[in-house]
Amino acid sequence: MKKRLLWCLLSLSLSLTSQPVFAEETQRSLSTGARMYKNIYAQTSAFDSAFPETEERALQPRFGYFWYCPSCDYESCWHFFHSTAAAFAVTHAQKYDGHHPVIYEV
Repeated sequence: MKKRLLWCLLSLSLSLTSQPVFAEETQRSLSTGARMYKNIYAQTSAFDSAFPETEERALQPRFGYFWYCPSCDYESCWHFFHSTAAAFAVTHAQKYDGHHPVIYEV
């Protein structure tokens, strides 16, 4: 189940980061008469222009877990499972004495 979910998330992220390609007809083949095309890559994707990368407009998932350490004011990245957020929070608390991370659900 985890492999399948990881594979789906990886393919989705790759599809969102790829650049769109537009084909432009350049010439016709003399022997077959088939059209030959040249690929033109867009400089910015439609996704990037529709959603600029700013902190106010950053896309945030509406499920999952974060952990926060008030001692050093550190907020973790997003975690799908509570167990992974807890594991990283415990590791942080063991590495830095006196730090007490808090795990919260989005």
